[in-house]
Amino acid sequence: MRDDERSLHELLLELDRLEELREDLVELGIRSIEELDARIEQLHRLVDQMSGEQDDEHGSV
Repeated sequence: MRDDERSLHELLLELDRLEELREDLVELGIRSIEELDARIEQLHRLVDQMSGEQDDEHGSV
């Protein structure tokens, strides 16, 4: 759907969402999609590592 076919309410909702997203990214120190992707990959690795450590502590394989 083109922007000129959307209601004012829809446009304002998207604008609000994008502004909040921008604020969140700034707080996290992320300035690009590449940085976002790298941070997601890093967190996935940390979660996997920590999950593996917890499994080891509880005797799981």
